[in-house]
Amino acid sequence: MNILVVDDEHLLCWTLTQVFNEAGWTTTCCASAIEAMNLLRTTGYDLVITDLRIPDGDGIDVAACAKSYFPTPFVVLLTAESKRGTSRLQSEHVDEIIEKPFDIEALVESIKKYHRPKKTDTTKRLKTQDQKRSSHHHHITGEST
Repeated sequence: MNILVVDDEHLLCWTLTQVFNEAGWTTTCCASAIEAMNLLRTTGYDLVITDLRIPDGDGIDVAACAKSYFPTPFVVLLTAESKRGTSRLQSEHVDEIIEKPFDIEALVESIKKYHRPKKTDTTKRLKTQDQKRSSHHHHITGEST
């Protein structure tokens, strides 16, 4: 899975990159809306995790930009606003809102539901299944009448 993290908290970006890479995901971090939008223009992401408040814009703008590309990535919005304040943030561009501070392991579990197997993953799985089936065939020899 290819993930874009947009947050101006450098320690958070570093930590998420380490955790996501350990999970086998490719992670790119940036600290601004403009940089995120440029990355979205040139790179396909499966998931965008963006902070609501970033120096040169907000996470809603990043989410709207992300949703304008195909394949459409899932978007998770991080915010320090309380649950009561997040209802106004829910939009057609945001798939999930996570309140800061958050448990990183819970975030990883939440992200797993957004994983879409790539065509190559499916092809590899089918080839493996075919190989297993063919190795289980019994060869019978004899005369036919």
